[in-house]
Amino acid sequence: MHFNPKREIVLVCDASPIGVGAILSQVDDNGDEKPVIYASRALSDAERKYSQIDREGLALIFAVKKFHKYIYGRDFKLVTDYKPLLGLFGENKAIPEHASARVQRWAIILSAHSYSLLHRPGRNNNADALSRLPLPYSPDVLDAAYGIDCVPESVHVLFTMLDKSLLSSRDIALETHKDKTLKQVCEWVLTRWPCKTEEKFRAFAARKNELSVENNCLLWGTRVVIPQSLEGKVLELLHGETHIGMAQMKALARSWL
Repeated sequence: MHFNPKREIVLVCDASPIGVGAILSQVDDNGDEKPVIYASRALSDAERKYSQIDREGLALIFAVKKFHKYIYGRDFKLVTDYKPLLGLFGENKAIPEHASARVQRWAIILSAHSYSLLHRPGRNNNADALSRLPLPYSPDVLDAAYGIDCVPESVHVLFTMLDKSLLSSRDIALETHKDKTLKQVCEWVLTRWPCKTEEKFRAFAARKNELSVENNCLLWGTRVVIPQSLEGKVLELLHGETHIGMAQMKALARSWL
């Protein structure tokens, strides 16, 4: 089917552990979706380390970027098989305050478009095959502008500050791996959360769409989740470096950790 600017546009997206795919379709006179263009690409090494929600979000951004000339300034349906994205990128949703910096940037990019975000179960998602058999990855000059395959600047700053202190990001990553609870949470962030979790995971599960993993450290938005074994050391370092009162010190810690 050839593209017709007067017909309804449907953009179906999908992500797998190895790639992203998208199909731009239009609705014909019988109400059926007919494909116009297909697109896919493999994930880079960095993107393969994204959390599941970030990979699915990447699929939306990949599709919007790839088909920009067809959709910009037009109403269209954006379809995903990953329901949690509706809470982050729904057309009437505010930019998520505690999501990762990457997700916040993507929300801003999507806000420039006139779309309706819809959920469609995976068994009915015809972009699924494209994400599992993607074309090879080739960096694009616009990738950085769209926040693709890059660590957010705020996270770079955070890890640089840590590495210059007596407590490095490598120390945190090592203790995170030793902490059974945090290790399990990291695995779920990078794969898929179970339907039910034990009590000790409830606080993390309630914020699962705001968690990400960078440098093998668990992040809540742009804050590092400190393993219990390092909490005392972190407070000692903050007190020793700042020489401020306990209340101010805790407020400072909450802004980063």
